[in-house]
Amino acid sequence: MGETVGEEDMTHIQYMVKDFACGTFAGIFQTLSGHPFDSLKVRMQTSKVRISLTQCVKGIVKNEGLISFYRGLTPPLCTIPIVNAIVMSSYELCKRILGVESEDDFTFQQSLYAGMFAGFVNSFVISPVELVKCRLQVQTDSMKRAYYKGPIDCCMKVVREEGLSVLMTSGLISTILRETFCYAGQFGGYFLFKRALAQFHGCSLDELGHSSYFLSGGVGGLCCWLTSYPQDIVKTKLQTQKVGQIKYPRHPTIPDEGIISCVKEIWVKEGTYGFWKGFTPCAIRAFWANGFMFSAYEFACYEYDKFFKGTKE
Repeated sequence: MGETVGEEDMTHIQYMVKDFACGTFAGIFQTLSGHPFDSLKVRMQTSKVRISLTQCVKGIVKNEGLISFYRGLTPPLCTIPIVNAIVMSSYELCKRILGVESEDDFTFQQSLYAGMFAGFVNSFVISPVELVKCRLQVQTDSMKRAYYKGPIDCCMKVVREEGLSVLMTSGLISTILRETFCYAGQFGGYFLFKRALAQFHGCSLDELGHSSYFLSGGVGGLCCWLTSYPQDIVKTKLQTQKVGQIKYPRHPTIPDEGIISCVKEIWVKEGTYGFWKGFTPCAIRAFWANGFMFSAYEFACYEYDKFFKGTKE
């Protein structure tokens, strides 16, 4: 992914610049296209009663208006493009560490390793962003009455009332468990489906069109969440609880940040459904947003390489 003719002339610095720039470009498309579905997912995950996707949409539109679907957009819009750049850069870096020189030499197993590495690196960046985003998304009051007035206000209040460590590390372990599996699934699914489409059309990977990249990215997005959605449920619940209102106590001997007690409560109260509620909007978002993200990334890589070759010539 993201490699074209002429890259043998690039230095390691140029590789990093390319991966970061193209990843940022793709992250903007991913955030704008997927945030409304992410808001629905978080609302359904934290709802105290069982609600359908249709009920959730109608409730938000009726009580809060369409703009509420983009509540909490600022933190991910300011950070997800950079986060995506870090993911893509880490993924491509791991490929080079594994000795991958071209797409033809790249294997499915290597795509899983590179995806897990990218997810692990990303966990330390995305965890505080997720905390702020989730806290803003679960607010149902109008902006005037809401406790958190925006992302900056949320950060300041969390640090002042709960401590900097809460902002930086709350839900970190569950985030690592989510990110490593989700990016292994995402890049692995993208790898397999893209090659299947190339075989179906009887062409090389470089000859695939934008629609093929969109479909492959969509499948990768679905695989991403199929391998990590229960972890995301737990992460959301842990990050939306406040210090002084801890609902999920830590294990007395295992540093689990409350994961075990959270899993137990979900299983006892809701059963299997509790680990998958809100999955419908998440699946729609995953296919839609990741389709745009991978299409944008491949397009950016192609244009970057074309510009690079032009300057060399």
